[in-house]
Amino acid sequence: MAAHSYSLRSRLNGQVPSPRTTAASAFPSKASPKSPRKQPSSTVSLQLQRVIGTTTCGPAGLACCASSSSFSYCAGAVAVLSTLGADGGASTRYYKSKPTATAVNPSRSYYDLGSPSHTPSRRRPSTFTDRALTDPDKGGGAGRERVDEGSQTWAARERIKTVTCVALNENGRWLAVGESGYMPRVLLYSAAPEAPTDVPTSIISDHSIGVRSVAFSPDSRFLATLGTLTDGFLYIWSLNSRTGSLTLHSANKCTTPVADMIWCGTQLITIGTRHVKVWQAGQGSMLSPQRFSRRVSIEKAASPGPATLSGRNALLGSLVECNFTCAVSIKSTLVIIGTDAGHLCALNVSEGCPELKVVKTLEFEINALAWQPTRQRLVLAGQYGIVYEDLSAIYQMLESPPTAAGSRARSPKKGCRPSAIRRSLGVDQLSNTGLSAVGSLSSQLILLDADGNLQVESSTDNTAASSELTFACHNGTIQGVDSLPPDSELGTFFTWTRNSDVRFWDSGGALRQKVHIQLEQQDIKGDNGQNELRTVRFFRKASRFVMGDRFGVLQLIASSDWNALWSGRAHDAEITDIAIHDDTSLVATSSRDQTMQLFLHQDDSLELLQTMDDHIGAVNNVLFNSTGNVLLSCSADRTVFVRERAHRQMHGASSTAYLPARIITLRSAPLSMDFLDEKCETLLVSTMGRHITKVDVASGAVIESSKITDPENEDTVALNRIATTGRRGLVEGDTNFLIGFSSADKSLRVYDTDKILLLTREHGHTEGISDMCILEDSVQDAPSWTLVSTGLDRTIMVWTLTIAQPLLHQPVIEWKSKSDFIAATAQGFDQGRSTGILKELRGSISIFFQFFPSFSVTGETCASDVKSSIVNNN
Repeated sequence: MAAHSYSLRSRLNGQVPSPRTTAASAFPSKASPKSPRKQPSSTVSLQLQRVIGTTTCGPAGLACCASSSSFSYCAGAVAVLSTLGADGGASTRYYKSKPTATAVNPSRSYYDLGSPSHTPSRRRPSTFTDRALTDPDKGGGAGRERVDEGSQTWAARERIKTVTCVALNENGRWLAVGESGYMPRVLLYSAAPEAPTDVPTSIISDHSIGVRSVAFSPDSRFLATLGTLTDGFLYIWSLNSRTGSLTLHSANKCTTPVADMIWCGTQLITIGTRHVKVWQAGQGSMLSPQRFSRRVSIEKAASPGPATLSGRNALLGSLVECNFTCAVSIKSTLVIIGTDAGHLCALNVSEGCPELKVVKTLEFEINALAWQPTRQRLVLAGQYGIVYEDLSAIYQMLESPPTAAGSRARSPKKGCRPSAIRRSLGVDQLSNTGLSAVGSLSSQLILLDADGNLQVESSTDNTAASSELTFACHNGTIQGVDSLPPDSELGTFFTWTRNSDVRFWDSGGALRQKVHIQLEQQDIKGDNGQNELRTVRFFRKASRFVMGDRFGVLQLIASSDWNALWSGRAHDAEITDIAIHDDTSLVATSSRDQTMQLFLHQDDSLELLQTMDDHIGAVNNVLFNSTGNVLLSCSADRTVFVRERAHRQMHGASSTAYLPARIITLRSAPLSMDFLDEKCETLLVSTMGRHITKVDVASGAVIESSKITDPENEDTVALNRIATTGRRGLVEGDTNFLIGFSSADKSLRVYDTDKILLLTREHGHTEGISDMCILEDSVQDAPSWTLVSTGLDRTIMVWTLTIAQPLLHQPVIEWKSKSDFIAATAQGFDQGRSTGILKELRGSISIFFQFFPSFSVTGETCASDVKSSIVNNN
């Protein structure tokens, strides 16, 4: 085997990283922008404040640390770390890093000497035949990301990837995060309160296709990282507990589908499909005395690479056909393992030939296990909720005679209680979704079900439990989000799903209310497809909700009892958008059937006023101006129609209609539109051609068309939806912000509306962004805005857009008297240093107003104004 070119020993020891000759900065500075279309120093930042929902689907995505009372789970591209306080409250931090992030500790791949410490440009040469990219564990679009190295693009290398697994060490100091997809990373963060959440301490880039699981050893000396079935490698890394640096200790292939990975003492256990294996992490591969030779010792001394990780397969016995789903270590030598058939098994890792023993057989699939050392009991999570098993009962079952071969040990079904999650949410019936992960703290249990609901509960006995915190999210794909008035009793914003679930949230992300809207499931055209809720808007003047579905049915819903006050078929196809003008009580709808409908709300009903069929393509958006005199619509036929309101009196009755005034033809189909400001004189349109087009509404002329380009790589994106908001008279200027999202790279972006300059962008969702909205802040003078984005990964993210005041590095000059101040300023003006004097005045603005209290400085104050004021006061 040693002479084979594809041997593992040659692969592990063939390349050793060379020592670094230059020291790297702990926190590297950002690279200078490469494009003139980006501002050199943007003071606009977009910060993640809250994540609602989770993408965790198994034990690998939930980690708990009892010593620090903290737990972590996956939410899209974010790792959420929550720490429980003594008062029952929780402090939450969100860890995410950009694909180009650089670690504090420089790390190099052992299989690629030229790879940097972030996303490598070259991968290690493959020494094994590639498998077909059919592994469901790699998640997202990993199969689409794997391309030939010669045609590898920046977008594929630097794509935002889903967080699949997390791990916390024994004292809660370190957090390890694994990614999915092609060329993933394992990110090691410091969980200290003062440590940054976007700068990892170390980065591992040695896996090629997805990271399935990560785990710390009990003594925090090692970190184990396991790739997916397509990757096929298990690595053991030595962890420097002081600096957080990682060094490859040992490695081996693991080509079996693995469901869970845990440590038991100094040994690592992997379980999966007909697979239970014990790995000896503290020692390398063992050579027999007959094979040990002087040549082998010379080779080992010449190539001091990582050792081969040795392991032993456990004897499965009658469980040879079982799929093992979860495992937990309850002692340094004893591991409890669960199967999808309900078998509860025990494995003694201290035996020379470990053998799996069946402890008990339950009547449901065991999805997750947790151990409570303070109460000496085992927690089993499955389809029906939670079941407890005492340690004494487990020992008694182990000492009992084994069951005869060929027979299945069955026990009476234990009285398991429904999950407290479902009880707290009002769902008392049993569900097939069940619990997918469970974790244990000192006195709490962390419960996570397949619907994305996560709860922390404190229990005192086997039957009673008190709920402390509930994080409830949608159990389906989130279709959209919209804001509510600041004084609304329902909350701050609401979201809805395709299966007509509507939920209301406050600004902190707490669930206020949830309702289910009944939709008509019978289509008059005979379509057997299921109806879906498409668009929801809040009618503020009437406190009603207007909803449109996939079959074109429009409903007026009362918020008191959530019953339909009025329902009618408005279109022949799905309703794409709804616009409401509160002052005139007008409701406009658009659809894929190329038509628009205009309704008037009165007496809790909608009266049809006008049908507009000017477009020859699907109508995407409809928009009123602030006064309601203009109605705009954009369509896939590359046109924007501008209609003006007209009134007519006939037989004592007044009628309203919108007549076409202008037709604006674009180069590509529009995706979204919004007015530039409150005057509603200029329209901003986002197109499929990856442009932002400014249009004068009065004349219909195209003012400017700017291509949406990323400054770092010159890549272009199309914004699926845009919205504008004002800067509230800040010192940076009176131009507004253009906020939009792109489903292509799953980014939330902020632009300057004057020159369409990219100010900032952030990522968090991993399966595309479905919608976004800007919350109406009650504090209008604060230089911050709250944004909410929803993703197809069933997560809701709350962001804060802030503007930091620019830091002035000029020295502060102190003048002892008014005469000294005037003399220094006049001398500066005489020497032609007008700009410098103004900077000094800004640096000592308090001194200036002390001497000249009647002078007012604005954003347009120039040097001559200051000079004339000084001369006149002199």
